[in-house]
Amino acid sequence: MLLSCDISGPPEYTLPPDGRLLLLRIWKFTDTNPAATGTDLFMLPLTGARILRPFLQTKATEFHARFSPDVRWVAYCSDESGRADVFVRPFPGPGPKWQVSSDGGTNPVWSRSGRELFYLESDKLMVVDVETTPTLRLGRPRTLFQGRYYKSLESYAYDVVPDGLRFLMIKADPAESGEAHVNVVTNWFEEVKAKVAPAKR
Repeated sequence: MLLSCDISGPPEYTLPPDGRLLLLRIWKFTDTNPAATGTDLFMLPLTGARILRPFLQTKATEFHARFSPDVRWVAYCSDESGRADVFVRPFPGPGPKWQVSSDGGTNPVWSRSGRELFYLESDKLMVVDVETTPTLRLGRPRTLFQGRYYKSLESYAYDVVPDGLRFLMIKADPAESGEAHVNVVTNWFEEVKAKVAPAKR
């Protein structure tokens, strides 16, 4: 069944390594499912019948989806708990979900080996060790490093190089950091009069 949808928000999609389909975040759509609210994740094959089908459709908002290198898992974010957290589900499903982050998180990125999953938590870059055989096992989140870097709920803010040892980050604009500095000048009128007076003589 082809769903009527609106992808008018900021585009967000991901492809598996073989490029056979798109996993899209859909902002608005029209169908008969009353449970579907917020944004959801849909699959769009790039060959054959290009029919949009739901991958994850819940009352929560899902976003920031990324395929694992072996295309067996999808890491994504959901606000089902009232905050954004990182989860993993089997692909193409169905199956249970595993929560990755323990204190909120966005922007999940898999390492090339699939043995690590990175994500952002506030101003920290976190990493979780991953085992996928015989079943999915997740380690405890730990901090890799911390700093003022750009982050967004609408787009990806960083990436990891293939060796998993270096990262491409965008430094945050200090003007957008939320910190404001105010300079207060007292007796400014007296200072102006003192500077203007000599010019009148």
